[in-house]
Amino acid sequence: MVLEVSALAAGLLTLFGTLRLMWRRMRSPRLMQVTSPMDRLLYALLLFQIGSGLWIALGCRWGTAWYIHTAVPYLRSLFILQPDLKPITGMPLVVRLHMLGAFVLLALFSFTRLVHVLVAPIPYLWRHVQLVVWNRRRPSRAAPGGEAAAREA
Repeated sequence: MVLEVSALAAGLLTLFGTLRLMWRRMRSPRLMQVTSPMDRLLYALLLFQIGSGLWIALGCRWGTAWYIHTAVPYLRSLFILQPDLKPITGMPLVVRLHMLGAFVLLALFSFTRLVHVLVAPIPYLWRHVQLVVWNRRRPSRAAPGGEAAAREA
């Protein structure tokens, strides 16, 4: 019971975090400029995965009990390169769609900016501070409210 409730809580927190991330990205014009269509597709697929996982958690109770007898043998057959679909053919449609979504998510992940998650953060410890230079027009010195006015204040 503790595992089931913990997984549901983690799923709800993941949904909240993903929706918050997408809300922030959609509201910022600067972030929207660097968001590719593939990134948007991946966000939609993430929402599908989270939604189907929550549906499984709420609709297909005690998933931790049947997972070990159905999904583990199937995943093992994939790992040893001898796929066997028999263990999952009897699973509900939402479970099979959730598994398919996971494979599609893994396949598309390397084509998005989120692949940077896989980079170990250790090299950043020795990296020089990054200087960001924005290509925007600076106010002229003669214009009211420009740098000259700021120095006088």
